[in-house]
Amino acid sequence: MRFVQFQWRGRVQWGEWLEDEEACLNFAAVSGAPDLRAYLNSAAPRPLTALRAAALARKQLAPRREMRRLAPVFPGAIFGVGCNFRGTFRNQKAPILFLKAPQAIAAHRATVRVPAALREVYAEVELGVVIGRRGALFGYTVVNDVTARDLDQEDVWFSRKSYATFAPVGPWIVTPDAIGDPTRLDLFLDVNGQRRLASNTSEMIFGVKEVVAALRRRLQLMPGDLIMMGCPGLAEKLRPGDVVRMEIAGIGVLENRMAWQRK
Repeated sequence: MRFVQFQWRGRVQWGEWLEDEEACLNFAAVSGAPDLRAYLNSAAPRPLTALRAAALARKQLAPRREMRRLAPVFPGAIFGVGCNFRGTFRNQKAPILFLKAPQAIAAHRATVRVPAALREVYAEVELGVVIGRRGALFGYTVVNDVTARDLDQEDVWFSRKSYATFAPVGPWIVTPDAIGDPTRLDLFLDVNGQRRLASNTSEMIFGVKEVVAALRRRLQLMPGDLIMMGCPGLAEKLRPGDVVRMEIAGIGVLENRMAWQRK
């Protein structure tokens, strides 16, 4: 299943993206939860298969031409893993963990708004992991961990990654059964139609289970939290008007345009 969030008829909605249809199943109308994180945090949520059946029976369909796409989840917290690919490995014995502000979240095809003073801005293609109930894995997505390396000390990772719109996520969240082994996924990064980076999640040092376990030793993961599994390297810095296209095989394509704000 593939889950999206969208604004339709003046309200935030969520549901299932249908493969061959021009509409989405509207689960907000049958679940009692206005968005995905609210559903995951419900005391007794109905199974997703039951929501699908109810939405189909009640013909709860939202036409795509009438909706505005949102990020597929509004995370309460965003966690990152630094230097987690073999090309960036620093001989660490445990995952390097950091926080990114959830206010940085942005949607597929949204514009990334860069403050005028920043010049060294880079895109980072990363596997995103969405936490479900009781700390279980809910699904996977694509994340662009936009980073301003004008501030290039490790102790300011939070600052250089947490500007508004610096965390595009999408185009949807896919359930684990849809992709199989998350450690065998090709990753691609294109800028303006030119391939800048290609790798595979098999190059990750620490896998999803290890990172989740490392986080759970420190804190309680909440339903809807997002984990960024690290990037395989950097392409050259971005410029105004660049279109960044990221793809992870089995998940989908995330695309965003870069724009610098005026002084």
